[in-house]
Amino acid sequence: TWGRTGMAALAALPYVFCKLSMLQYTVPEWWVSDEGNAKAKQVVRECIDIFGAERCMFASNFPAEVEACRPRLYQCFREWVKDLPEDVQAGLFYKNAERFYKIDVSGAA
Repeated sequence: TWGRTGMAALAALPYVFCKLSMLQYTVPEWWVSDEGNAKAKQVVRECIDIFGAERCMFASNFPAEVEACRPRLYQCFREWVKDLPEDVQAGLFYKNAERFYKIDVSGAA
């Protein structure tokens, strides 16, 4: 297993968020095959289920993320959550990060 028990223990702490990145550590070369892609999707969706979508955020972890997966990373993130409501997707892609990092976008142009 990839650490569900530990993730559940962390999720029990209400102020802990989950940054969804560095999938290579859980599913090596996940972007190379359909099987790897499916396993990576499963890990991401299980993390979202464990923490709740409101405490998860997608991240590229650039430049540490393996360069070979970068062209597909956000394309896959979009595909893996396309069935979720738009507001949940917005949270995963940017709104949860704004809240967690206390980024004020009210004055942004």
